[in-house]
Amino acid sequence: MPTRVIRTVGEWEAERTAWEEIYTSGHHTPFQRYEWLSGWWAYAGAGRLHIIQVDDDAGRALGFAPFFVRKRYYGWPLPHLAFIGTKRADYLDFLVRDGAEAVFFRELFHALQRADQPLVLVDLRDVPESSANIPWVEREAGRQAWFCVTDRCSVCVACRLPADWRTFLRSLSARNQRHVRYDRRNLARRCTAAFRDCRAPHDVQQGFRDMVRIYRERWAGSVDTTRFADDAAVEFEAALYLDAAKRGELRLWLLDVDGEPAACVSGFVHGRTLMIDTVAHAPTYREYSAGNVLIGHVIEASIAEGFTEVDFTRGAEQYKYAWGGEERRNVHLRLCRSYTTIVRAIRAEQTYLTAARSSTLRRTLALARRVRAAGIMALFSGAALTS
Repeated sequence: MPTRVIRTVGEWEAERTAWEEIYTSGHHTPFQRYEWLSGWWAYAGAGRLHIIQVDDDAGRALGFAPFFVRKRYYGWPLPHLAFIGTKRADYLDFLVRDGAEAVFFRELFHALQRADQPLVLVDLRDVPESSANIPWVEREAGRQAWFCVTDRCSVCVACRLPADWRTFLRSLSARNQRHVRYDRRNLARRCTAAFRDCRAPHDVQQGFRDMVRIYRERWAGSVDTTRFADDAAVEFEAALYLDAAKRGELRLWLLDVDGEPAACVSGFVHGRTLMIDTVAHAPTYREYSAGNVLIGHVIEASIAEGFTEVDFTRGAEQYKYAWGGEERRNVHLRLCRSYTTIVRAIRAEQTYLTAARSSTLRRTLALARRVRAAGIMALFSGAALTS
């Protein structure tokens, strides 16, 4: 079976039709869309593309391994392959035509064996534990004598939706039912509240700007987020949202309190599932539980639209469980031909994660990000003044 390595954006663009055909024929998430991954690469790509394509003997694409080469592994100088979209995407995976898994993964490992010697580690993060590709990866790794270390680490939370809102509300604990009803009545009694369902491109543009504003207010000074940190990030996210809106796959709701944006929830439609992307509320409206009220509205609207699940995606925040969320796990697989290398890689990861728990280090990194963002904004402002 022929295999090739796509190393340039132009080569990748030439395979877009085949990519989209395979995407629509399988059980892939929005994070495997060509538009999503190519947009991420244009915004955040570092290193070099290394997308492995497997074709059948007739030249028809059977699948893609959307890799890129990273030079360091948790600070250790170890060139390795990782999924395009790492860190930003909640669910990463291979793009494989249904029924072609056995051939695809056999040829993929053959291609990896032929790769340059420095590419001895393949780091696969945030693969949904429900992915049908995981058993194929583990099976083929064993057949071709690769070491494979699998961890079910990242928590994702989702809640199942019944046919009507009343039934869903009764499925919550008595305490949470009271909170939902009280928060709605309290907000309506004390303020003028209005919901916005932004789907048309013009509405999405304004809604997106309001979402960025809310998000930045909510996480101002936080040590844990880089989302919307600079103009480049905003441009990437805006293009992502507009593209999804044109396909009818974006859902963006806002709650205005006394005429001001107070909370936002966004997500992508995947079959009969709403995959939540952003949830935020402005601190000014915390006492009104604006975020909680909007989430309830989103769930009620999703039930009315016929969705069977709201997937809150990655993160174990408590509010997700209050809405009846159930835990799932993302899988982290490390593939390597060398036992010594994979042990060193795991040790480097553990050392890094231990250091990352230091509040002092996190505050220092957050300050560095804010200084960088401020410098970029000043640069743009200066360019505007001199133009």
